[in-house]
Amino acid sequence: MEISTELKLELLKSSKIFENADSKELKRIIENSSRTRHFHRGEIIFSQKDETRAIGIILSGSAQVKKGRASISTLTQGDIFGAVTLFSDEPNPATSITAKVECSAMFFEKDAVQALILSCPQIAVGFASYLSNRIRFLTRRIELLTAGDCDSKLLSFLLDREENGVAEIESCADLARKLDVGRASLYRALDNLEKCGEIRRDGKKIFIVEKD
Repeated sequence: MEISTELKLELLKSSKIFENADSKELKRIIENSSRTRHFHRGEIIFSQKDETRAIGIILSGSAQVKKGRASISTLTQGDIFGAVTLFSDEPNPATSITAKVECSAMFFEKDAVQALILSCPQIAVGFASYLSNRIRFLTRRIELLTAGDCDSKLLSFLLDREENGVAEIESCADLARKLDVGRASLYRALDNLEKCGEIRRDGKKIFIVEKD
């Protein structure tokens, strides 16, 4: 399905980076300096093999962000990716992004973003704010994935299996077996994660609470 320039502009303006950009300038960049690609489920959208520096935004569908085999987050319509490494001296991004379902994304190469920042300094402020939030988010995820206690083990398991912020479980007994922990420890971990605002439970559905 073809995605209109108006929707692309609306999605860009909804992001922290581009929210204060001039709409006419953004529209010009979309029409003249962007490329849109469509991806099938399981197809690589962004990876360490990419040589071109670019920032992307999910236009439709969803995608999984991974570092090695660990799932970091899920991207949905309007989510930005590639910003963290756009101006980095490192040769490749540390994470990879794979389409979870049929999806599409729009890309801007480094030179186009740099020109836009120079024409609208407020974008630089938005960029800095976005990067600060991403650093906090990724630091939290890495700490959870590398910790060894039951609470962190459970949250890492849920993060690895969530779909659009929701992880479904068959039963607590089944979940305890998969985590190799006792049921009492699992119940305590669920209670602890809910009390500290990491998750929210509704029957067999567990909602992952996003934090900056």
